[in-house]
Formats: sequence, structure tokens, C-alpha cells
Amino acid sequence: MMGRGWTHETVSKRSNVLLGLSSGLLLVLSLPKPDLYPFGWIALVPLMFALATAETFKTAAMAAYAAGMVFFAGTFYWFTETMLIYGGIDKISAVGVGAGFALVYALHFVLFAIPVWLSVRRWGPFGLMTAAPAWVTVELLRAHWLSGFPWMLTGYALAPFSGLLQVVTVTGIYGLSFVATAVNGAIAHGMATRNRKWLIGSGIAAVVLSLMPIVPSPPPPAGAVANVRIVQTNIPLDQPWSDPESGRLLDELEKLSTASPGTTDLIVWPETPAPFYLREDPVFRGRIQRIAQSSGANVLLGYIDKAGGGPTNSAGLVDASGNQVSRFDKMHLVPFGEYVPLKGLLVFADSLTRQVGDFKPGTEFTLSPLKGH
Repeated sequence: MMGRGWTHETVSKRSNVLLGLSSGLLLVLSLPKPDLYPFGWIALVPLMFALATAETFKTAAMAAYAAGMVFFAGTFYWFTETMLIYGGIDKISAVGVGAGFALVYALHFVLFAIPVWLSVRRWGPFGLMTAAPAWVTVELLRAHWLSGFPWMLTGYALAPFSGLLQVVTVTGIYGLSFVATAVNGAIAHGMATRNRKWLIGSGIAAVVLSLMPIVPSPPPPAGAVANVRIVQTNIPLDQPWSDPESGRLLDELEKLSTASPGTTDLIVWPETPAPFYLREDPVFRGRIQRIAQSSGANVLLGYIDKAGGGPTNSAGLVDASGNQVSRFDKMHLVPFGEYVPLKGLLVFADSLTRQVGDFKPGTEFTLSPLKGH
């Protein structure tokens, strides 16, 4: 017998919300960090089970929204810190901005729930097989509107599985997201129908996919092989950019980057938030030229440039003679990291753009020459 104020629908809503919260937490745990990657095979199962058993769309939406809230609060925790340090606002306001971000972005999970719940209503638990295309579609949308926030996509949980990882050469990260969600959907289908064969088959699929061997690539054409030296800068967010600290960092980077002549064709620095000005800073440009000439190698690096009256997050290729031969301006900028969307509505926007930057997006792709290719 239900207690006073309790109905079957109330219990269903609460249990489904708990299932949604569980999925949100498992998704957070499956991604960097804390790096519990195998959870990627089951993280969405509680939410999908909730969608399969929800009697009303309101119940399904509540479960999905709960999952989204936990997921975005747990993976975008740095958002509040960014607002606090660079937005120039107090702690309570910074937490409020971070919470507001999670509240809005959690709607992506509801958007995913709509077609899945409708499919289940039409085809029964087998409708969960629509989860994989629905999930990837929402991830694609999240990665592109307002210039996109493709942060912590589900597929990253499967990145440590080297054999399966090779699919990204064809599909990009979304192929891994599709595989992970499809396996989750199959497990949820087995649970919803209490079908042991589906559960066992799904478990075997997850194990086989995790243990797939690396398929050797065909040998490249003669002369197409390039030896590449990757330099991980590991620059902390609070790195001072005044001497002597900046000088010591650049000395370390130069030491890490310089290779013995003839051993390296390309030296690569990762994209960096550091204020490096390749064209406007002769001291920094001299360092890069010295690295290229001493190593007899091309150097690919990120730096700040200008275009259309504003700064650009750029990448440049410097050849072995020390001459810059190409430039690419980043086209897909990160909201609140490289520009502030809706600046007219956000009170902290002016401070944030002064501290973090307000970069202008590039307009075209660039191919950089290397060894005649």
C-alpha cells in the first residue's frame, strides 16, 4: 500500500530520476578524469532503462534532465573557476554562472530522450536501438551551435582501447560515441526485456571491442615517412608571463624541442594558451628560428596573430631555414575560453574578454607543405 501522498506515478518518477542521476555520475567517472574508462560501456544504461520504463514523457524528461545536470556539473567544473579568476566576479556569482550553464546544457539530454522515448512507445524496448544515432546527433549539435562546445563527448571513454580507437580515422570521435551508445542500448534492452541472451551478447560485444587488436596500416609510399618530435609543453594555467619565469619556461621548451640534425623532419608544439607572438616578438621568433635551424627540421607551433582588427589563435609552420611558410587561424573557437557569446547579455563579459581573449575565427583551411607533400 502506498503511503499518504505517494502514488505509483510518484514512485516511478523518483526511481527514474535516480536512474538518470546514476547515468550522469557514471558518465563523469568514465571520462578524464577520474579515467574509469570501462564505465563507458554501461554509463547510459540506467538512463536508457528509465526511458524504456517511463510511462509519460514528463517522467522520461525528468530522468534525462537529472542525468544532464550531473554530467555537465561534473565535467564542466572548471567553468566556475574560469568565471571566478578571469570573469572578475565574486564566488557566489561564479557558482551561479556555472550552475546556470549546467541547467541550460542539461537540456541536451532531454533532446536525446525525445526520439528514444517516442521510439520505445512505438516499438517497445527495441526502440532503444535508436539511442545511438540520437545520441550522436545531439553531440554533433552540441559541438556546433554557438560555435560549439565539444567537451567530454562519450566516445572519449573508449579512447584507451587502441584497436577500437582506429575507427576514428574514418568516423572521428563520433564513431566511438556511436559504438558506446549502441552497446549501452543493447544492455538496456536486455534489462528491460529480461532477456539473458541480449545481456550476455552485449557483454561479449563490449569485451571483444575492448580487446580488438591494432590493425597494421599498409606501408606508406617511398619518401612519405616523416619523423616527428612531439613536445608537450605542460603549461600550468597560472603560469606567469613575465621574466624571469617566462624566460625559464621558454629555455625549457627550447631544450625539449631541439633535435639532433637529420633525426627529425617536424617538431610539433600543441595548441597553447601562452601569449606567443611569432611575427611581433623578435625574441620569440628568434628562438623558433634557432630551434628549426639547429634541428634541420620544420617547426609547427601555436601563436597569437591578428586578422580583421582582432587577435587570432593561429598555427604556423616554420621551415628548416627559419622562414614561416604557412599560417592557419583557428575557425572553431571555444565559448568563454576564446570568445564570449552573447556579450551584450552577460555582465562579466568585458572582464572575461580582457583576461582570456576575444579571438576572431579564421575563414579557411590551410595545407602546410612538408617533404614535398
